[in-house]
Amino acid sequence: MTIGEAAGLALKVHGAVWVAAAAAYYKYGDRTELLEKAVRGNRSARQSLRDNIATELQKQLVPVVRDATRLAGVVDVLNLEAKFFKRSAD
Repeated sequence: MTIGEAAGLALKVHGAVWVAAAAAYYKYGDRTELLEKAVRGNRSARQSLRDNIATELQKQLVPVVRDATRLAGVVDVLNLEAKFFKRSAD
């Protein structure tokens, strides 16, 4: 084996190792940006879900609260002697 053949062989081996290292870096390397994007997406999805829940809850509760403020009735209340008595709901 001549020096040229040995150098060629060394370049082939080192080239293959370099390609494997580059592939491993891209597969297992730094994922900071990907994690940041995922967390940002998760936060925006959660906020969107919260907004949606709040809007739907408001739609459902508006009639309940509106009707509750119109009612002026009598409520049964249990006093300290364990007897019920009538009391105004206002």
